[in-house]
Amino acid sequence: MPSNLNGKDSITFIKTYVDNWVRSKLLYQIATSKISDSDGSLEEQVDRFREDLYINKFEQLFSQQKLDTVLTQTEIDAYYNKHKQDYILMYDVVKPVFVVLEKNKVSAKLKKQFLSSDPDMFDIFKDFTFENSSKFYFGNQWIAFDLLKQEIPTSLSESISISDSKGKILEDSTSYYFIKITSQITAGSQKPKELAYEEIAKILLHKRKIELLKSMRNKVYQDALHKEQFEVYY
Repeated sequence: MPSNLNGKDSITFIKTYVDNWVRSKLLYQIATSKISDSDGSLEEQVDRFREDLYINKFEQLFSQQKLDTVLTQTEIDAYYNKHKQDYILMYDVVKPVFVVLEKNKVSAKLKKQFLSSDPDMFDIFKDFTFENSSKFYFGNQWIAFDLLKQEIPTSLSESISISDSKGKILEDSTSYYFIKITSQITAGSQKPKELAYEEIAKILLHKRKIELLKSMRNKVYQDALHKEQFEVYY
C-alpha cells in the first residue's frame, strides 16, 4: 500500500488492485482452457523466460559486486585519442569568466580590476566575487555558449560574442554582468576530452562489464566440466 493514501483513496486503490488481479486470473484460466500446448512449446518458452530472468538477475548482482568501476586518466586518454573522430562538437563551447553582482556593490575600481590584464588585479576581483556574488564561473570548465547566454537577460544576451576574450560588462536595472571568454571552440571542431569524459566512462565500464561476465561464464563452464557435472553427446 502506498503510504500517502488517505482512507477513501486506500479503498479505491485496493478495489482497483483486486479487480485487476481477478481479471488477470480469469483471463489466464480461459486462455489455458482454449489454447493447446500439446507440443510443449509454450511451456518451453515459459521455462526459457524463467531461466533468463534468473540469469540476468544473477549477472546484475555479480557485476555490482565484482566490477571495478575505477577508471584511470590513462584509460580515458587512450580511448579518446583512438576515437577522436567520434567526438565532434555540435555547438560552440566556451570557458567563461562570468559573474553577476548587484549594482550597489559595483564600483569603477572593481570594473577596472575585472578588465585588467594584471593577474594580481584580477585576483582582487575574484576575492570580492567570492564574498559578494551567488552566481559566478571562473573559466575552469567547458559549457555550451548558448547556455551561458541563457544566464543573461534576453535583452543583453545578443551583446556577447564567443570571441569576447578581453572582457565585457553589461547591466540591467538591478545587476552587472561581467563576462570574459578565456577559451572557445566552435561547432564542428574536436570535442574537448572533458566533455567526452562521461560518455567514454560509460563505454569503458560497459566493455569491462562484458569481459567480466564473459570470464565468469567461462569459469562456471570449466568448473562444471572439471567436476563432471555434465556430459556432452554429439
